[in-house]
Amino acid sequence: RSDNCLDLCKELFARVLLTGEAVGQSDKTAHKLLSCRNPDGGFAWFAGMDSSQAMTALVLEVFFAFRDSLSPELEAAIEPCLRYLDRQFLLEKHISTWRGRLSLGQYLYVRSMYPEVAFDSECSKTLDKKEWKQMVEDYLLPRSEDILQGRILEKARRLLTLSRLGELSSRRLASELGVSQSRLEKAERRDLESLVQYAVYNGQGEYYYPNAIVQRALLESELYAHCLLCDLLDRKGRKDISEGIRMHLMLQKETQHWEDDFACLLALQTISKAEKKTLERKVAILSARDTLPLGEVKAYGNGFRLECAYYKEGKRIEKGEALKVGDRIRAEYHIYSDRSRSFVRFTAPRSSCLECVDGKSGFCYPYSYREVKADRTEYWAELWPEHNTVLTEELLVVRAGKFSSEGLAIESVYAPHYRAGIPSEYQMISMPSDTTQP
Repeated sequence: RSDNCLDLCKELFARVLLTGEAVGQSDKTAHKLLSCRNPDGGFAWFAGMDSSQAMTALVLEVFFAFRDSLSPELEAAIEPCLRYLDRQFLLEKHISTWRGRLSLGQYLYVRSMYPEVAFDSECSKTLDKKEWKQMVEDYLLPRSEDILQGRILEKARRLLTLSRLGELSSRRLASELGVSQSRLEKAERRDLESLVQYAVYNGQGEYYYPNAIVQRALLESELYAHCLLCDLLDRKGRKDISEGIRMHLMLQKETQHWEDDFACLLALQTISKAEKKTLERKVAILSARDTLPLGEVKAYGNGFRLECAYYKEGKRIEKGEALKVGDRIRAEYHIYSDRSRSFVRFTAPRSSCLECVDGKSGFCYPYSYREVKADRTEYWAELWPEHNTVLTEELLVVRAGKFSSEGLAIESVYAPHYRAGIPSEYQMISMPSDTTQP
């Protein structure tokens, strides 16, 4: 029912994946999609809007994913799209990235999908070829320091671009870009070795890439990056890692809402190519709850691990150590997650002798919302990162006596069997401020 270009692309892609049939000449969705194309060859988000480089690149990428199933009408739209991108990227340099301009890596990645289409003649006449070829060489074939500096998605894009340009059918395009085949092969080997080193094995048959993207965008997400990496490593014969990524994607789907991500369809296409043993893997979920006195609660965890420590004036507070009313304490919460999780809540209860110095709720750098309540602080994160995270808060001792509290707890609200908790290891003992006894 949608008229937006992105939804129409996803609908066509989903139908091809579901039925395996080609898009017909009279397909209504295809006609609605073509109505989003402007006379300049580019696609707009909605019919009547200006053409968008990002939307046009996405259409070209979707068409490439099921090119064998395109109707002649959609196939005929490819060349004008590429002409539009050539003119926009090479000639309209005043357009800023935040207004939808593609990065050089995105442009070359999409351009390498269609090597049979020559560069726009208008660009060839007006382009400063020396400057252009130098810019391409600095990106694709860096001689010294790599400008990407560990950006995983960009490295995957570049390596896929290099891989396509190295094919026989791409020799003309590679020549127009000023890319020599001998240097291209060397650059491929370098990037592949680098990407293989970044892969992390979690000990359960999965491989994944932590921090695969710098920031989330229409053509940049963790899911999208892992689909590209899987395709790339298949091409390069590293089936051990690519199958591990497929396993990772299948298990991550349990705790991630990916339905609204364009790359969800790329992931389905990628997983459909998995080996039989990968597709046969199943996950069993068992859970139980019990209510116990605080003293009988033991540490537990599935996917998470928690630790807690308190400090006064930089020195760690030992168990049984007495505090004074007015003391300021720093609480440190160490949280380990074996993978990134969606919609996570971390709860840090506190004894009633303690109050938060900063009692305001709100955004908590870098990714959480912090809510301060009378007896606890809760942290909420849409996406909790893998491995180690440390949260801190400043507390003030406000009353004397002996106090106990619940322990720390963390869980993925979307998949609550991924959770952890520890009992409160401290019985808070606080003295009046004028007491000097230990």
